[in-house]
Amino acid sequence: MVGLTWEFHNQCQQRFHAQGHLKMLFRLSLSLLSGALETLRAQSSQEAIDALLSEAGSLNWLSTCVAVVNQTLGWDFSDASTSGGVVGLASLAPSTARADVITPGKEWSDVLVVQATLDLLYGIYSVCRFSRNEALSHACRQSLVDISGIKGDVFPDEPARSAFLDHSLLSVLALVPSVREHEYVDLALIILRLMSNFQAKALFLKSYLDYLDSSHASP
Repeated sequence: MVGLTWEFHNQCQQRFHAQGHLKMLFRLSLSLLSGALETLRAQSSQEAIDALLSEAGSLNWLSTCVAVVNQTLGWDFSDASTSGGVVGLASLAPSTARADVITPGKEWSDVLVVQATLDLLYGIYSVCRFSRNEALSHACRQSLVDISGIKGDVFPDEPARSAFLDHSLLSVLALVPSVREHEYVDLALIILRLMSNFQAKALFLKSYLDYLDSSHASP
């Protein structure tokens, strides 16, 4: 708004997060996406899914929920001590870049470090993956890239950290057999972030071998 300083905007942004409004909207978006996923999975064809997701469809709001998820994962969670005394400045400055590492803090553990959230985000992508709505497909893929970059005390302990990593790797590897050219960069980026942020080369190989074993065991 004209006449208001960046400091004022930053203070509002920080208060929005500190008072729990950001997390509340994130939870609400996940809840709505969960209901939509059940409906989309019940469809018999990609055409039926696209009809629901079209502007005239009953699930045309899904792209807004995905946008909220991406805005949340792209939030500047840094505090004054890590931003030179200006809270949240990075997220307000004009930029198209997104952070390689996301450190939301321990208060986000109950919503980010849970298998249900990973399953939901990968599930939404799986049904929107080959949609005619390429913008929605890309936005869903962006949420997977972003959540692969979470790090820090958002993980309550090492078992939670290992479980998150293992499930993330298995989830992204499940996309590989049907990968298309436009997905190469983002899927590679997800794996790279997981391996880099979690120092997980050995676990990646283990997950890949486990994935191959399960694929060969399938009828």
